[in-house]
Amino acid sequence: MSGGIDRALAAAAELLQRLPRGRHDTRRAREQFAPLKASHPDLLPQLVAHPVPASDSVDYDVLLTRAGAGTLSLTWRADDGVPWAPEHADHWAANFVLSVDGFSVSIQSALLYLNGLMNQRPRVMERLVSRTVFDIAIAGEDIEVSDQEVEDAVDAFRSTQGLFTGAATQQWLDERQLSMNALREMVRDTAIARKFKDGLTRDRIEPYFNAHRAEFDRIRVLRVESLPASSAQQFADAWRTTRVCPALGGSPAVVDCTARLDTWCATDLAPEFAVAAVGEIVGPVEGEQDGTSAVGEVRSREAAVLDADTHARIHALLLDLWVAERRAAATVQWHWV
Repeated sequence: MSGGIDRALAAAAELLQRLPRGRHDTRRAREQFAPLKASHPDLLPQLVAHPVPASDSVDYDVLLTRAGAGTLSLTWRADDGVPWAPEHADHWAANFVLSVDGFSVSIQSALLYLNGLMNQRPRVMERLVSRTVFDIAIAGEDIEVSDQEVEDAVDAFRSTQGLFTGAATQQWLDERQLSMNALREMVRDTAIARKFKDGLTRDRIEPYFNAHRAEFDRIRVLRVESLPASSAQQFADAWRTTRVCPALGGSPAVVDCTARLDTWCATDLAPEFAVAAVGEIVGPVEGEQDGTSAVGEVRSREAAVLDADTHARIHALLLDLWVAERRAAATVQWHWV
């Protein structure tokens, strides 16, 4: 085994000297690392990237693991005349937002991700942990996307952002201090993540649908919302007696309520509505606002089919279940609190 380690160390030292050190060159660095990894599978070689705080450069470690003994870490530092101590005087976590199972997220990466959420503000911290859980899983996979796939994804991204000209795209990049190469790498990472997620759910969507078919029925409901809880029961009784919605019949007792006729997926409705028969008056059901109730009539029910919308819903639901299990088992440490 020692001879194998010696050869791996020599190869790793030679490789570390020629790896590209730009922050957005990590994919190319991993491609150059692949032959060493393939040549020494018994040592489980890993390439670990360390973005340098306040810099566009990246340092690398090569890890070699000997089963039952431990892990050897090799780092190459070019002699540029800067003493090691002052260069690393900042706290090791100064550039990190959080770590999940030792996998760290830089402030820059976090801000770019949060910026992508735009106005989707709820549960931002939870979603950042979830993204990191996916990053950990994806790092252990060998997922490739072609250059053409990346270019197509960049075009789609520009379209969603309204960047229809080169000038508009450049302005968008300048405002975020990004290069076009950096944008391509971001989009490439997104494409890899999409392939990974599709692979997680591909064989599970149809079985889940068959086991939970009724949850995806389309239900058309005339629902009156924002009813005061004190009068909601009287409202429901009147509707059941007359079979006419009091809000549509001009009852003077009905004020400040909203009547809506919508088609819902059963899983998006309160359970009382989701299981009701066609023609049934449902309620009062506790409303979304404190102290209010809803009453409604189920007008129709359409049996679920595994169409594109239902497929997307189940895909998202299965991903939520997967990441919830991973989050529950992860050790999460926030460095900014």
